[in-house]
Amino acid sequence: MSTYKDSLETQRRSFEEMRGWLSGSFCDDGRYVLTDKGRLSAEMQQRFGDMVIQRNGEMVWVEMKAEEKFTGNFFIEDWSNWSRGNPGWIHKLDTDLLFYHFLDQNALYMVHFHELRAWLFSANDYNNRMSNYRLVRQKKCDQKNDTWGRLVPIRDVMESTEVRSKVIYLGVEVSERIPAIGAVQQSLWGASQ
Repeated sequence: MSTYKDSLETQRRSFEEMRGWLSGSFCDDGRYVLTDKGRLSAEMQQRFGDMVIQRNGEMVWVEMKAEEKFTGNFFIEDWSNWSRGNPGWIHKLDTDLLFYHFLDQNALYMVHFHELRAWLFSANDYNNRMSNYRLVRQKKCDQKNDTWGRLVPIRDVMESTEVRSKVIYLGVEVSERIPAIGAVQQSLWGASQ
């Protein structure tokens, strides 16, 4: 099991892989701000995510997740600390995009966050979709929190017609221009390009 310090190093390496892409083609004039330092950083991260970018003149909030190895699943945090009744980021965040990066493949999955949450919590006659996915305790990192999440197959999200999502491979020449990302009510891969 890795340490919390190891998980921070994974996050740092992930961001270093993304930095050139963010600065070069995704953000307006390379404009982004990380929310990891400062007086309001904890509140900003808990409410809105890890980064705010400017894209086509609009402010877009991003939550970033990184894993060393591709698993085929997104770990969707249901409980940040189960024993204390603290809900996970899928319940608390008001962010626009989820960036989920697998370092071994350098694959960055970009998912419209509000659509993902609505899709996960959409109900049928018995329960919501999220409850259909296996609930597991986070064991990759030794930490104080009793963190639990759902293993949601990436394929399910990417094939859903209700959740706009995209994958790019960082460090590889991307042949298509990545479309604009506007506010939550606009298209994730909107018409303005």
